[in-house]
Amino acid sequence: MLRAGGAWAAIAACVLALGVGATTARAEFVATAEDPAGDSTDPNPGRDIAAVSLVYDRGTGTLTGSVRLGGSPVDAPSFITLLAGARTATGCDAAPVAGLTAYTDEFSADWLLLDSPTGPPVARGEADKRGFDAVVQQFEATDAALRGHRWDCVVATLNEPGNAANVYDTTAPIDLAGQPRLAVRVQAPEKFRPGRQATVKITVSNPGDARPGACVCASVTRATCA
Repeated sequence: MLRAGGAWAAIAACVLALGVGATTARAEFVATAEDPAGDSTDPNPGRDIAAVSLVYDRGTGTLTGSVRLGGSPVDAPSFITLLAGARTATGCDAAPVAGLTAYTDEFSADWLLLDSPTGPPVARGEADKRGFDAVVQQFEATDAALRGHRWDCVVATLNEPGNAANVYDTTAPIDLAGQPRLAVRVQAPEKFRPGRQATVKITVSNPGDARPGACVCASVTRATCA
């Protein structure tokens, strides 16, 4: 057993404060928000957005999103667009933008990359979808074309199927905020002799997209094998 006393406890506390164990966590951008109930232009709750979330990993080019509706869309299908972009004075519309799209009453979904929110796609493909005719509609897509973007906001919209001009409900731009990432590296001898001291080097770093907040980490350079 290695003993390092209070110094190791300080490092463990720091690791826990960042919310992960002694491993490397993925860098992500996260957006989540509730949407007011009953603000749809259609009285059917299946055409009312209740909540939205989106997670973006710019390293892998993965978009994972979900839209919770106010009710079942079985009798009131709509077309969902979950759009990630960058803020401007006119909204969340700085190019390029990317979207996850699907009909609420279908199994299939798509991802799109556009040079503008209203322009034709410059890249597109199939996305995974869960939530056929369900209150919670979930989507995920991974592609090289989605890597490395600096999006900072998300907008969700419900439209009439086949008629984009008829908008049932839309959200205000939601912050897509970068998350901290914790990387912990431990360097130590392969074997420890009983009763002897050995040098152990622990390096904690944050290669993520946000600061983890106040956290002071102590270092351990010596440990005893008992």
